[in-house]
Amino acid sequence: MLLSSLERSLTKKEDRDFIMGVILSCITESATEIRVAAYACLVKIASLYYKFLDAYIQTIFNITLESIKKDPEPVALQAIEFWSTVCDEEIYYNSVIEENLREHVNPTVQCFNFIKGAVKFLTPLVLEALTKQDEHADEDSWDIAMAGATCLTLIAACVGNDIIPEVVGFVKEFILSPDWHYKEAAVMAFGSILEGPEGITPLISEALPVLVRNLVDPHPYVKDSTAWTLGRICLLHPRSIRGNAFNPVMTALLQALNDVPRVATNVCFALHNIALAFDYPEYRPAENYSIYFQPSVHALLAATDRDDADEENLKISAYEAINEFINAADQPCYPLVSALIPVLIERLKKTFSMQILTPEDRDAQNNTQGSICNLLQACISKLGPAIQPYADQLVELHIQVINCKSATVHEQAIMSFGCIADALEKDFIKYMGVFYQYLLLGLRNYEEHEVCATAVGVVGDIARALQKGILPYCDDVISALVQLIQTPELDQNIRPPILTCFGDIALAIEGDFLKYLSIAMSILNVAASYQIEDPNDDEMIDYQNQLRESIFESYTGIIQGLRADENAIQQFLPYVVNVVKFVLFVCNQHNRSDAVTCKAVGVLGDVCIALGDKVKNLLVQEVVTKVVEDCINNSDDRSTQNIAEWVQKQIASL
Repeated sequence: MLLSSLERSLTKKEDRDFIMGVILSCITESATEIRVAAYACLVKIASLYYKFLDAYIQTIFNITLESIKKDPEPVALQAIEFWSTVCDEEIYYNSVIEENLREHVNPTVQCFNFIKGAVKFLTPLVLEALTKQDEHADEDSWDIAMAGATCLTLIAACVGNDIIPEVVGFVKEFILSPDWHYKEAAVMAFGSILEGPEGITPLISEALPVLVRNLVDPHPYVKDSTAWTLGRICLLHPRSIRGNAFNPVMTALLQALNDVPRVATNVCFALHNIALAFDYPEYRPAENYSIYFQPSVHALLAATDRDDADEENLKISAYEAINEFINAADQPCYPLVSALIPVLIERLKKTFSMQILTPEDRDAQNNTQGSICNLLQACISKLGPAIQPYADQLVELHIQVINCKSATVHEQAIMSFGCIADALEKDFIKYMGVFYQYLLLGLRNYEEHEVCATAVGVVGDIARALQKGILPYCDDVISALVQLIQTPELDQNIRPPILTCFGDIALAIEGDFLKYLSIAMSILNVAASYQIEDPNDDEMIDYQNQLRESIFESYTGIIQGLRADENAIQQFLPYVVNVVKFVLFVCNQHNRSDAVTCKAVGVLGDVCIALGDKVKNLLVQEVVTKVVEDCINNSDDRSTQNIAEWVQKQIASL
């Protein structure tokens, strides 16, 4: 669109007035198509050129509010979209200003706070839009009620507590209305303002009994929005469902899992968030989790077996909720998690006999296999060595999944092997022979980058699990990693974890890594020479930090691994000067992350401990001690300070 290149014209007042005058004039035309197109231009200007809106906002305010009130839906939708876009911009601008204040610098942007000024006039119209639901719309449609809910959510995020008095009266008046349109709108309005206002918490306790009642309303729209609102409460305000409120909410949600798929899917969302709250100590309800674990998981598994489970994403949502229940399981739940494994094994077995006649059938098989693999990973990670009785079956089934040759499920199955290795540790050697060929295939499959990335991560898992047991496989694995990182077509995000793998393997095989030291250090040297072209490109800065963090992790792994063999660590001496130079170079870069700084300084300590007096002259230089002192005195990251203090002591002891 030409609007994206208009900034030079818009900086001139006369040009800006002309452009805005034409657009605003077209908005008042009689032809709907012209008005919609003009509004689309206005929305784009709000997104790209918010800073120029101030002179025109009163006129825009008057026109848009009239459009929302009276105009045909296509026009009204665009008018609402304008205010949603302004909300997005002001949320962003205010976040920048808050960051500026934290950094004690003058604001770098100006926020006009248009939404604060408009909230009293705009909100009643948005609330009225919520009552105009189209119950016959298909799932891909976008109507004015949906647009209104999105706008209200953004207004709440933008103005915080200012939205509460504008909405609470509407909610209280209509949340028990006999007209389902107004009842659903009231529920949706309440759910839409849960994020942003800090003063909403007392109202949640008051609303919960009504929401539980509305979960069995005769109209599916009311039940659907109620389940979604309860899910948002569980996600954003988990403390509100503690105590006497908890059991009624859980009971109502489990019963509502039997409702139509649209409602049941939102119930899964709510249950997922309840389990998520149990997973965090600060939010964990006082209720005994084990009491709710089995009935919840049982009801969710039953939901995946429904004839209509493929509708509205119900099956996948139910499996995701189960996954979170497993993740949150505490010690009393472990026997229940263990009992779940054979159930999941049987379900995975059944997927191999599914009738595959169409691409949709294949997708259904892949999705089910992927979901079950996810659940098994959660069980394995939770139970650790206790999965030993199921290990043979788990390995056999996951090999079958890999052989189905679906990239998505292939990735999940390889990830499961990483979990099995973590759980069994050195006992995983029993399965390395059968898994080894599939691991190499994954490492060579750079075209399917997610599979490849997962295989790279699993190399580290296996190295940590097997320790020196991985040695017979190292020639092929190292060769595959070297070939992979030298592949020009490789997704760049896979390169950092490959570098980390060298350190993981070195830690595992200790002095035997000497065989691979030269090639590993050569690759790390090439990676260390990487420089971004645009110092203002945030995405590339993040990538460079990831790359450098992985380089330092690899240095640490190699040094600590070789240190176990007195003769081997001496072979690292020729590389020390360049390693220390790179540490100093990175620590003087202003765009480095805290994690990079911490790991870089940590390498100095590793070098000091491993090589002692042989590197004393290098490490006691003023330029080195200055970097360490700077981390101690000026870093805001406590971990970096602690590491730097440790390094300082090590160098002082030389």
